[in-house]
Amino acid sequence: MDFSATAFVIQTQYKGKPQLWGVTAAHYSFETPAITTGWGRIPISVAAQSPSATGDVMLFKLPPDQPLDVKPLLLSNQPVEVGETLFSLGYFNGSWHHETDRVVQEVSPMRIITSLEVPSPKGKKREGACGGPVLNEQNEVVGLHIGSSDFYQIGFVVPAQHIRDLITAYNQGGTLPKP
Repeated sequence: MDFSATAFVIQTQYKGKPQLWGVTAAHYSFETPAITTGWGRIPISVAAQSPSATGDVMLFKLPPDQPLDVKPLLLSNQPVEVGETLFSLGYFNGSWHHETDRVVQEVSPMRIITSLEVPSPKGKKREGACGGPVLNEQNEVVGLHIGSSDFYQIGFVVPAQHIRDLITAYNQGGTLPKP
């Protein structure tokens, strides 16, 4: 079965060296994971993963010299606030979607809840949208889209800090810190 999911790339520094990370939702299960770019399919392996109950984030490392047709996104250092307007990107139903006006309704250390007024075409779901970046007005990643309510009025987001914590835990050879 050929399954697609949304993912994005971020760049971090560790011991003075750049690291390229692919980020997606951990609830995806791939038989032969690969990222498709303008340069072709690049096989990947999971570097770190948090269970859905504690974040639902999957990270995969990309070689720092890997040619990409996407620019790495920046992780925001600023927490989001209730009432803030965000936007997201996701690949579903065969094309890219830019969802605007995701208003933050609730914030906790492990979850952000936003509005998500995205109608799905009749009979179609938005499968594949999970794993996409949720961004602030400065185009910085504030979180990872991991799902929506049954009727698609609200969206669930893992905060960027959890992604940062997972990368730190990976680099230090440890486990993910508890919230």
